[in-house]
Amino acid sequence: MREEARRMLGRFELGKKKRSLPLEVLALERCYQFLKPGGKLVIVLPDGNLANFNVQFVRDWLINNMMLRGVVSIPTETFAPYGTTTKTSLCFLQKMRSPADRALDYPVAFYRLDNVGYDATGRDRTGSEVADCIAYMQKELHWESVE
Repeated sequence: MREEARRMLGRFELGKKKRSLPLEVLALERCYQFLKPGGKLVIVLPDGNLANFNVQFVRDWLINNMMLRGVVSIPTETFAPYGTTTKTSLCFLQKMRSPADRALDYPVAFYRLDNVGYDATGRDRTGSEVADCIAYMQKELHWESVE
């Protein structure tokens, strides 16, 4: 079984010459494979994939294949009621239509979401910023502005 898993890993560009990879990295590449040129992807990723030194190759791959259109930093309690306190971000990505897209200058929207309307135990918390976050990202993303 282990050898079969390694062979499958080799089918992914991000898996080449790797003994193992987090599943979310393979999922990211698989989502990319399903997108048409110019296609849009919104995905929750662990912040470690966005910041850790040992996954710089993932960020390099993203920069070469996708345009980062926006990031929402999500508080750790977001998924705590479901069993994890991993720090995550919601990433808005767009598949490049051609290599020329790498030279485009486009805006990137950022939002730090501190209150999702509940605490780490799932109890209601007043002051949810989710509606404000949605309104901000809808206004700032400009998906269609990249020509």
